Amino acid sequence: MISVLKLKTVRSRLLAMMTLVVVPIAVLSIVLASINYNSVSKEISASQIQTVSNFAIRARIVFRGSLRLILSTVAATEAILGTNADCNLIAQKSLNYITRHPAIWIKFADNKMCSSYTENTLNNSIMEKIAVKQGKDIFVKKWAGVELANTRYDSIIIENKLYVIIYAENLPNMALQWQAVMLMDSTLLQSAFDLGGLTKGTIVSIMKSGDEPIITRNVEHNDLSWLPKTEKINKEPTAWSSQSKNGGDYIYGNQLIADPDLYVQLRFDGQTSKAAWLQFIILAFTPITILIMLFLTYAGAIQSTVIKWISDIESAAKSHGSAGGKQKLATIDEKMPEDIKSVAIAFNTMVLDNQQREQDLRSAIENNNFLMRELHHRVKNSLQVIQSYIGLSRRSSKATDPTQLIEVEAKVQVLSTAYRFALTETGMKPVAINVFLKEIIENLSATIRKSDQWVSSKIETQAVLSVDRLIPLGLAIVEAMSAGLKLENVENVRISVIDSSDENVSFMVETNIASDKNAIDAKIIRGLSLQLEAEVLESSEKQVLSWQFRP
Repeated sequence: MISVLKLKTVRSRLLAMMTLVVVPIAVLSIVLASINYNSVSKEISASQIQTVSNFAIRARIVFRGSLRLILSTVAATEAILGTNADCNLIAQKSLNYITRHPAIWIKFADNKMCSSYTENTLNNSIMEKIAVKQGKDIFVKKWAGVELANTRYDSIIIENKLYVIIYAENLPNMALQWQAVMLMDSTLLQSAFDLGGLTKGTIVSIMKSGDEPIITRNVEHNDLSWLPKTEKINKEPTAWSSQSKNGGDYIYGNQLIADPDLYVQLRFDGQTSKAAWLQFIILAFTPITILIMLFLTYAGAIQSTVIKWISDIESAAKSHGSAGGKQKLATIDEKMPEDIKSVAIAFNTMVLDNQQREQDLRSAIENNNFLMRELHHRVKNSLQVIQSYIGLSRRSSKATDPTQLIEVEAKVQVLSTAYRFALTETGMKPVAINVFLKEIIENLSATIRKSDQWVSSKIETQAVLSVDRLIPLGLAIVEAMSAGLKLENVENVRISVIDSSDENVSFMVETNIASDKNAIDAKIIRGLSLQLEAEVLESSEKQVLSWQFRP
């Protein structure tokens, strides 16, 4: 909550609070969906392993039953010690009591043969060839307990028909020497592999190592593309993911039926796993989708019912100075929430009051400016009148000391000229030093100096000064020039005002002879330097005045 309060806007705080509600629920939904998916996946995997085990058990039952039939037939034949005809009769009777076993063939060490066939395509010659081949291969290891014969299981195609081979022969420690072959119709074994409880895409097969199928279900016998790329035989029922030989990804399971190379192989089409994944997606993302829609709806509601009106008030508050100086008013709408509406009304009232105050203030400022301009005009005119009056008095023959009147007239002229340059219709403005000083120096040169004296100036500055600092500068020039021209035997006075490299202005008044330091009133000059904010520099013997100031 503290982090939410650090956010700057109403929108961000409301959305952050909504996020604090939405995110935990979304995370909880994903966690619960994941737990459910893991549980279902484990159940599917356990079911697949159990299916593999069931098929292995079914295959063992079928093979063990056929093997027991062979052993019982051998035992019966051995017991009667009859002729070949008697032996064949026993074999025939054995086949009569079982189904889908088209042939049985037994050969003893004395070359006595017992056989029986239910199909014309089968005969003793074929069976003996099968026996010779099977007898050379590796026998099945014991399943459990004591085995009664060496056994092999295989398959063969005769006249385009697939048969399952059960081959058996006596153990080495048996006195009676014999070998037997029984053929089983593959449909019998396939019927034991009933896939009724599995999905249509499931394939099951009894395999020999080397990817040789004995029987298959749900796929053509010679189609090996469904098998995993890498053969993998497990003694215990196992399920794993692998890529098939044709490139698809599937779940495979297998278990060894009989050592060394007989095993059951299943391929699951993965529909249950896909269904579990789809269930996970639905369980995980349905709540998230609902929360996102809720979040967007909430955000839209915030925008339409809160932020829209607050933004309008904010826009109105920021509009000051635009639209001709008038500030916009916030929109008042009946659809606005009452609390925001009251804020908008209070804002508009404040704006109107502020506009009225600004208008009154502008009127007062305009009146004040008018009075100020009028005052400045009157001051300027008064100074010009005083200057004219002093000039008339100085030129009058009755004047006892015209020099003093000349200095007074020059000082009044400084004031008058400064105000004339500074005063404008909009108020007082800074004045260029060079323009102001050139006029002051020209007037002083015309009024103060004697006929045998001359005044030179070097005004090289672009600086400007306000009237409050300009007047002390002008008065300082009057004082310095007057003091310099009063010196005995002085021939000229030089005035220099130059911009220096350190952004200061150097101001200097000097004569052609040594200057009397007492010729100028130190107190007056001190006061003028303070008003000008000038630094008084160490002056040479010919310098009347040497200052430095920053514009």
